[in-house]
Formats: sequence, structure tokens, C-alpha cells
Amino acid sequence: MPEQEDKVIWFIDNDKSQLDRYHRQLERGLDAVIEHDGVTIVDVFAKPHKEDYLELLEDARTAAILIDQKLEDKGGVDHTGIELAQYLRTVDEIIPIYILTNYPSMDEYSEGEWSVEDIISKSSLSTNEKRKAIISRILRRINVHQKIYGERETRFRDLLKKSFKEELSSEEQEELDRLEFSRAASTLAHEHLQETKPDRMDEILQQLQELKAMVQTLNDEDED
Repeated sequence: MPEQEDKVIWFIDNDKSQLDRYHRQLERGLDAVIEHDGVTIVDVFAKPHKEDYLELLEDARTAAILIDQKLEDKGGVDHTGIELAQYLRTVDEIIPIYILTNYPSMDEYSEGEWSVEDIISKSSLSTNEKRKAIISRILRRINVHQKIYGERETRFRDLLKKSFKEELSSEEQEELDRLEFSRAASTLAHEHLQETKPDRMDEILQQLQELKAMVQTLNDEDED
């Protein structure tokens, strides 16, 4: 039997030094928890757009996502950590998502707080006991997520098998449709994004053609 891949906590930041610093602190917290086998922390340098993270939701290893709040400070990132959390939550309603910040009490989090499991103060990662407590909470939430995901998968397979043998009730069919959509949400979002890109490219090419025609017209007028 092949070995099961480690579950990954993705840590997203737009600052390499911050990624290195807090990765080390998170790793220390993880190492201090006995029941952490099979979970690793992997850094992700911030991407320009929220849609660029859909691949994380499609990755079977994804166990949780930890996002720095100040993503838009530099690097061409067009969203905050809370905005990214809100976007990811619309695609996956149960994946554990956390915000890491220097300013845990600011009012700006009130509107997006529902999107995340917790807002973690960076200062709380400075001591061993607090690091261990934070990681323990994250691991417990990962276990809950894995249990819910497993139960949904089992229910989906059971309903699907039943549908092959007999007609489902209207309630069962609705449940099967919801489960199927939930399983495919990130893939559907990714496909929709890929479908819209050619449309945008066609628009850009059309604009370039129009600009080229305008330049040619001006050149012809100059020659006259």
C-alpha cells in the first residue's frame, strides 16, 4: 500500500523574511505537539490575484490555510488576507482558514471574521506555550475538517451507488447534487477562470487591432 501523503498547512505571505521568521515559529509549535505526525507547513509566496490560489483547494494534501493579513502591502498583490479568506470560503465552506496579523483587534476584521476559524496575533507565536496552544487548536480543527470531509465522501458514494440501482427520493437527489457541487466547487471555479481568460484575451487583441488601425490612419494622413 502506498504511503499516504502528508497533510499541508499552507502559509501565505508576501514578504520572504516574514515567511521565514514565522515559518520557524510555527514549526517549533508543531514540533512541540505530539500528535502532529503527517502534517507539514509549506510556505507560499503571495500571488497577485485571489483566483491564483484555487489550486490549493484542489490539492488533496491541503489541510488548512494560514494567511498574512497585509498581503496587499507590496508585490503587486491586489487583495488583503481577509479578502482572500472570504474568496476561498465561497469555494470551500469547511476548509480551516486562519489570519496571521500584527493587529488582531482592528475593526477592519469585523466584516470578514466569519470567513476564518481564528485571527492569530503574531506576538502570540513568540513563546513556546502559546505556539503549542495555537498549533494544537489548528490540528484539532484539521481533524474535524477531515472527519466532515470523510463523512461527506462516504455519503456521496452511498447516494451515488443507490442512484445506480433505484430512483432517489427528491430529498436524496438534492443532497447528492449539493455534495457533488461541493466536491467540484474548486475545479468548477478554476475552469470558469480559464474560460474567461480567452474572452479577455480576445478583447485585448481587438483593442490592439483598433489601435494599430488608428496609427495607420494617422500615418496615411501625414503622408497626404
